[in-house]
Amino acid sequence: MLAVNPLPGQNNSGKLVNVQSAKFVLLFNCSSTDELEVISKLLNNTKVSNFNINSVGIFFCNAVADAVNFDNKITIINQNDFTVFGSEKKNLSNWISSSKCNILLSFADGDNIYCNRITSSIDADFKAGKYSKINADLYDLTLVFKTKDYLKQFDNFIHYITNLNINT
Repeated sequence: MLAVNPLPGQNNSGKLVNVQSAKFVLLFNCSSTDELEVISKLLNNTKVSNFNINSVGIFFCNAVADAVNFDNKITIINQNDFTVFGSEKKNLSNWISSSKCNILLSFADGDNIYCNRITSSIDADFKAGKYSKINADLYDLTLVFKTKDYLKQFDNFIHYITNLNINT
């Protein structure tokens, strides 16, 4: 069992978010190579590839994710990247440090403590994620999704961020 200290909430930075010029970090959790394939297709979709995706983190709950070829923007993360006390090991810590962005979009389920830890650690001007009572304070914006379709979720995040004219 991972021992985790309470996670700090997201602090509002006061910076204007512009989705067209923003650097994005996307965070997912998955448990099968089929899900990795779905994420790969999402990242290759023209709607998504038109945005400046700086980095993608995929928390993979099972063994190694060698079955899917990803480019160098994608980092596969698993529980072995954390110490027994819940701190990030060096490689993960380096990835988190290099993942500074304007907008973090988390497609991870709220009950994944590893993804919540990563979300809390990434330096982002604005964070949006799937709503959960467990992790609502980690984000500036949370949405409830009735679909598991990542493209529709991505579109909804972009729609709300754009139309709310968010000033973080």
